[in-house]
Formats: sequence, structure tokens, C-alpha cells
Amino acid sequence: MLTARRRSSQLLGAAVALKGIAWVGSHPASAACFILLGLIIAVRRHVRAAAAMASALAWIITIEGQDASHHLALMALLTGYLALAGDPGDADVLQPTEILHMVQISSVYLYGALWKLNPEFLSGSVVGVEWELSWLFGPSGAPPALTAAAAIATIVAELFIALTLWLARLPLVVTGAAMLAIHGGMVLTIGMDPATTLELLAFGAMTASALPFFATLRPRRGSPSIRTSISIRTSS
Repeated sequence: MLTARRRSSQLLGAAVALKGIAWVGSHPASAACFILLGLIIAVRRHVRAAAAMASALAWIITIEGQDASHHLALMALLTGYLALAGDPGDADVLQPTEILHMVQISSVYLYGALWKLNPEFLSGSVVGVEWELSWLFGPSGAPPALTAAAAIATIVAELFIALTLWLARLPLVVTGAAMLAIHGGMVLTIGMDPATTLELLAFGAMTASALPFFATLRPRRGSPSIRTSISIRTSS
């Protein structure tokens, strides 16, 4: 569990830093803060304080409307969960904030899939417009049949990820491969400039930061089963 916490915070710290690098040209002051805080989180020094500051800054930027994106709100939530994490105590027990982290990420994929279940997206027209802006396809775009197939495949993949993250009997590498395909496809087909590409990489790192926790649900090597406990501590 200690390894899971370390890997998760490293991935989340990398996401915060990548977000900052993406903003160097548009929000230099905020970019510098995110880069610094992300590095502090990644190296696990004063993690909770750095995560709290990153979360607060992300919420301020979102509320002020400087960059009201879903990705920024997700970063604010995940760093907030990290900031609220208490003393790990039992190394083999998931904390409530870690469970929230896992639920948050699986919900992202579930909501993303359900939101796309509409005629416009299923037709491939939304994907087609995005691909016309990408460096891979350019203004010529792609054939309608290909964009429609990509739209359906995206929905199926997101539903698959949302559900299989919680299936302890399914090797996590299978779900991880689906996540890599989804986010790799985003970088190739939506990343039309360096800043957008970095934003997408940051989003991928954010979602990947939950994988170390989901790995604890899987049977350990040499053990037929595993029982996962959730510790809920209350203060008097």
C-alpha cells in the first residue's frame, strides 16, 4: 500500500507539473506555481501542503473563469483528496480519500461514455470536427465511416474502463491498455498544438494516478484471494 501511495502521488504530481508547463505561454504565474507544486508532490516532500495549495489554486482559477475546464476541476478534486488524506496508519488499508480518488476516476469514464450516447456523437460528426483540427489528419479530416467507428469504439472503451477497474479478477494491465489506447488516441487526434498535447498528457497522468490503488484490489502473487479493507477514522 505504501508503494501504491507513492506511485499515485508521483503520477498526480507529474500531472500538476505538466498542466503548469502547458500554461507557460498563457498563464505564466499560475504555470510556475503548478510546476513547483507538482514537483514537490512528485518527490513526496510536504505532499499534503503542496496538494492543498495546488487544489486551492485550481479552484480559484476555475471559479474566476480563467480556465473553467473539466480537467482542471478534476485536478482540483484529486489534489484535494490527497491534501485531506490522514495518517496512513495501517499500510494495508485504503483510506476513504483513496476510495474517493478511485470512484472519481471511474466516474470520469462512466460519465464520459454516457454523455456520448446521443445521435450527434454516434454519427461521428463530433469526432470528425476534432480530427480536422488535429495535426494527424489536418483540414482534410477522415472518412465519415472511420469517425463513426471511432465514436462507437470510444464509448465502448470508456464503459469498459469504468467497469473493469473494479473487477479484481481481471488483470489491471488489460484495463490499463484500454486507458493507454484512449489517451494515446486523444494525443494523436486532438492534440493540435504543444499546449493542448501537454494538457492531454496531464489528463492521462491524472487518471493513471488511481491505478496503483486499483492494483491493491487484485490478488497478490502467490495468494488465491485478497480482502481489501476501508478504514474510516473519526476524530473525537
